[in-house]
Amino acid sequence: MDDRAVFESYLAEHPVLPKHEPVEPTRSRAIKPGDVKNARPKDTIDLHGMISRDAASALSRFLTGAVRSGASPVLIIHGKGLHSGGIGVIKKLVLDELSHRYAEHVLTFTPAPARLGGGGATLVWLKRNK
Repeated sequence: MDDRAVFESYLAEHPVLPKHEPVEPTRSRAIKPGDVKNARPKDTIDLHGMISRDAASALSRFLTGAVRSGASPVLIIHGKGLHSGGIGVIKKLVLDELSHRYAEHVLTFTPAPARLGGGGATLVWLKRNK
């Protein structure tokens, strides 16, 4: 399965609230075509290789800080989960957190372009603080 298929398979198995459903950034009014390909993350965290408890804690601190500082887009490196037999544990954790716990702060997210890690990373656009 390619990265997009894994991503869509995850979303099919883990529905999100329609209000916060991740969309393809090129179809989002707030994200212009080419924004994914040309994205320059304002901040990055590398979670791959961590155990899930540590990754969850680090991700929470990272996303909370990014929301507070207004950093967007941000890059979350989680690895592809090739040794997990399907979607990786850390990748699933990241997608769950973005889809549920942080959904109110997330404008959209998508697998990163190849130059930023492809399916082993997720590029996230956060909503601006009001």
